[in-house]
Amino acid sequence: MTTILEEINKYEEPIKTANISDLKRVSVNMKAEYFKNINNKGEEYGYLFTEIEGIKYRIPSIVLGQLKKLIKNIPDLEFFYVDKTGEGKEGTKYLVIPLRG
Repeated sequence: MTTILEEINKYEEPIKTANISDLKRVSVNMKAEYFKNINNKGEEYGYLFTEIEGIKYRIPSIVLGQLKKLIKNIPDLEFFYVDKTGEGKEGTKYLVIPLRG
């Protein structure tokens, strides 16, 4: 058995991330990292993110897929914006919009 004080000392705030759609302009050359963790059900999950001024911005895989298609057609693409609509896992939609330098 443990005490509340022991649990408080072990407690870590959940990692909070913003979404890449929160940014007005994103460079395709920004550094990105992959984060892996295990949820409370014991299942592994992960996501790609970029970090700006200490804030981690998650990059959904659908955004990466759209960017890949854009770069195929616009090889010199440098900047983009992500428009996000809807809420929840099933209702969220993303649209990657190319921006001029």
